[in-house]
Order: sequence, then structure tokens, then C-alpha cells
Amino acid sequence: MEVLGPKCNERSGTLRFEWRCCTPRLPAAAVAFHPPAPIGLFLASMPFIAHRKRVLELIREELRRLNYLPVVFDFDKPATRDLTETVSTLAHIAKFVIADITEARSIPQELERIVPDLPSVPVQPLLEMSEEEYGMFEHFKKYPWVLEVYRYEHADTLIANLTEKVIKPVELKLAELQRK
Repeated sequence: MEVLGPKCNERSGTLRFEWRCCTPRLPAAAVAFHPPAPIGLFLASMPFIAHRKRVLELIREELRRLNYLPVVFDFDKPATRDLTETVSTLAHIAKFVIADITEARSIPQELERIVPDLPSVPVQPLLEMSEEEYGMFEHFKKYPWVLEVYRYEHADTLIANLTEKVIKPVELKLAELQRK
């Protein structure tokens, strides 16, 4: 794992971190640290075929453009924690989670660990139009902090609509949850 941070923006007081690792075996996530605002967490399954990796990279770039500093990780199992525990730890300090359930492999396990325990963290599922939801995904639809699945045709349309169709609904759900 390569650590590319932390960096502090003196003007805004924002502390930013970035890690980058590569292995074809485990899930990857982009995490946006923007303290004092919490993290935005993006989950996607691996191993990546080229177009799946492209989706992750485009979302990472768009989150950065939206003043988040994404953390992309797809690393070997840490010696002291497993991957699910690592993702869960990040989700516990996240402002929201964006989960691409296209070709879901490890995402079901990660969502099972995150969704039931974090009612203050909105989860926005994404799914490529050509795919179907995995069989047990319906279980998460009963949680009010899990938004409707946003279906996208291809990576470019996802990125073009990320702010309006993904980030804005997440922020609205977050505001709703905070009023309760």
C-alpha cells in the first residue's frame, strides 16, 4: 500500500489522505476524506476487468473534482484486519457510501456489515443497466437509509450524472436522517 498523505490545506483547514494499492484479488474502494466533513466511501468489486476499473477511476476523479480526496484501495489482506473490517471501519466514519453492485462479489458481504449497523450513513447503490441486482440485495431495501438503485448505461453517463443523480440524493437523505 502506498500512502500519499496526509496533506493539510492551510486555507480551508482540510486534512486530506490518499492511499493507493493494486492487486487483482480483492475489492476496491474510493474514499473521500474531507474533514471536518466526514468521508464519502465508494465500493466496487474486483477483480476488475478494464471497464469496471475505468468506472472506479472515473468516480475517484469526479469525487476529487467535487472537493473530496478519494482513497482508492485494492490491497492484499492486512496482517491485523480483514478487508470487511477495514471497509466497515471506514464506513463508520463516512458521511455516505456509494456501492456499485454491478458484478457484485464482495459487496454483499460488505453491505451486510455496513447497512444494518449504520442508520445515519446513507447508502447509494449503483448498477449498470445491463446487469440485474444480485439475489439477496432486496434485503437492504427495507432500510430507509438505503436509496433507490441508480442505474447507469455506461461509465460516462454515470460520471455526467454523478452530482445530480448520486451525490445530491445522498446529501438530501443525509439531511433527512439528521432531522430525525
